[in-house]
Amino acid sequence: MQHPTIVNSPPRARRPEAEPRTRRRRAAGAVAGLATGLMLATTPSAYADTETIDVGSGDSRSTFGVAVSPDGARAYVTLTGDGKVLVIDAASHTVADTIDVGKGVHGVAVSPDSSRVYVTNRGEDTVLVIDAATNKVTDTISVGDMPMKVAVYDTAAGGRAYVVNRDDDSVSVIDTPTNEVVATIGVGDFPTNVAITPNGKFVYVNNQWDDTVSVIDAATNEVTDTIDVGRTPTDVAITPDGAKVLVTSFEDYAVSVIDTASNEVVKTVDAGIDGISLAVSPEDGRAYIVGSFERGVKEFDPGTYEVSNAFVLPNWGYDVAISPDGSHGYFTKDYGGGVTVRDLGGAFGSLGSSGSLAWPS
Repeated sequence: MQHPTIVNSPPRARRPEAEPRTRRRRAAGAVAGLATGLMLATTPSAYADTETIDVGSGDSRSTFGVAVSPDGARAYVTLTGDGKVLVIDAASHTVADTIDVGKGVHGVAVSPDSSRVYVTNRGEDTVLVIDAATNKVTDTISVGDMPMKVAVYDTAAGGRAYVVNRDDDSVSVIDTPTNEVVATIGVGDFPTNVAITPNGKFVYVNNQWDDTVSVIDAATNEVTDTIDVGRTPTDVAITPDGAKVLVTSFEDYAVSVIDTASNEVVKTVDAGIDGISLAVSPEDGRAYIVGSFERGVKEFDPGTYEVSNAFVLPNWGYDVAISPDGSHGYFTKDYGGGVTVRDLGGAFGSLGSSGSLAWPS
């Protein structure tokens, strides 16, 4: 299929120091991670309930992308090495089905009506569409180079899926009724995540090597703003009221808070953790920031800008999704597999007893 020409993409050279910078931030993160990990070990907190869904061991069983269906019935988890999508029953927290999709699968998103699942495949530069009723792949869509994450928005008149393509610095726009790529939008350097405002009007994309966030007008498929944020922005999420965009900065151990009315950073908060990903509860707007080296999760209130210690994970964290009612969090783990399910119950700050979790060795 012939794709439309990339629009809104000014010529630029990739940073020559990109690889050395990556090594530096990993080394810095390891040192900072140790320090933060030691701090958290003294005062870890636990929620009322923790459960691990066993998916086997070994690198091939590492869990990456995770999404919860808007109807709250299922969670979907990608196994990159095995080339599978796990369908988890949200009531029993068990694996209800396994879908073969090919090695290299990464990001996952569910349509607002819970009928379709979209999965990126980095190895094939494609997006697979899964029928949630049958758990069968119904279509495969060619996109850009190294598709990472995907976000979906539907309306009565149709819908769009937005796919960030890391290695060609672009976003593929898919018309969901036809599963055709209708636009390819140039963004910043090394985009990895994407979020759509609740009204579907704007799309926000983090650019890791530009230290920026691109703002896309969904009506025109053009980048209308570029926002400077912290160093190495890794993930982006939007509060349920659409008023704020949250961006984790891996290298700064911080969260940038963007006002969507002005597209300006109104607050930068020290998160105390190397945020590799974050998700916002659809119910109350609380954000959960997942650390990589620390293997911890921090809770963040975008209203008060309060950060609190929440809990630790048994392995390096990678991705997170929150159930529609805000009651449970699903956390994937790099290098080792498994999915940690947490009961997030109660209002912000109502954590369980301090010291009930030990820091993992």
